[in-house]
Amino acid sequence: MRWDMFNLFNYKFMKKKWFNDEGQPRSFLKWLLVMKLTVFILLVTLVHVSASVYSQQTKLSVSLKEVSVKEVLKSIEEQSSFFFLYKNENIDVSRIVTVDIKDKSVENILDEIFKGTTITYEIVNRQIVLMENGKEGSSAFEQQHQKTVRARQLINQVRRCRV
Repeated sequence: MRWDMFNLFNYKFMKKKWFNDEGQPRSFLKWLLVMKLTVFILLVTLVHVSASVYSQQTKLSVSLKEVSVKEVLKSIEEQSSFFFLYKNENIDVSRIVTVDIKDKSVENILDEIFKGTTITYEIVNRQIVLMENGKEGSSAFEQQHQKTVRARQLINQVRRCRV
């Protein structure tokens, strides 16, 4: 058996071109690009997770007797950084309720307040949208989108009339 075939000095290897035309090392540029992308993806993930976790981690205590739903919602707004969006025509905020909840999440408090009603809620970041279940397009976001589409249609019509 020939032992010289294991000797690496007998073989010629291709030299790698470490520098591009500008003189920067290619491996460094690739590494830098990978690091930038990794940091960006990591930051986007962390921001998304922290926004969705806030509503679950926030513990509130509400102890109110014979008050309107509007006062309970104000109490939640004062104790946290949440704020409520609703239409007075769809949500009966003058309904009298008694709430005695200690160290519970916002979801638990809202479930208790609106138990036995058709009112549902949607938590988006720090906004809580109250809507009546079963109504088509009752979401505040859907209504805002419809208004935006109508406004764009009107602007296009006005532009066509001018020409």
